[in-house]
Amino acid sequence: MPGPGQNHRKITDKSLANLRPPFPKGKSGNPGGRPKGESLTATLRRVLEEVDPKHPDATMGERLVRMVVKHAKRGNAAIIKEIIERVDGKIPDKLEVETRVMIVDDLNDA
Repeated sequence: MPGPGQNHRKITDKSLANLRPPFPKGKSGNPGGRPKGESLTATLRRVLEEVDPKHPDATMGERLVRMVVKHAKRGNAAIIKEIIERVDGKIPDKLEVETRVMIVDDLNDA
């Protein structure tokens, strides 16, 4: 049985080939760059700013906000949490850190 830090798998030419970069040094892995076109976020923002055809007095975004608030009023906890986090900001997760400090008066005594 292998001990700690020891690999029990056999090293083969195929496994070593997996360690090599997939393209030659100095050559881009994506020479064409990011595909051109509108991002999903830009599309969403554009659609939310459009006037709602069923309610010409409101944008799609305003209608969406009204629907979210309506569901929150009915007690949908997930939507209530989302609204609070969007308005007031997300509550940071707690992070507990434990430290130990050793004070040495004289390095000769240590």
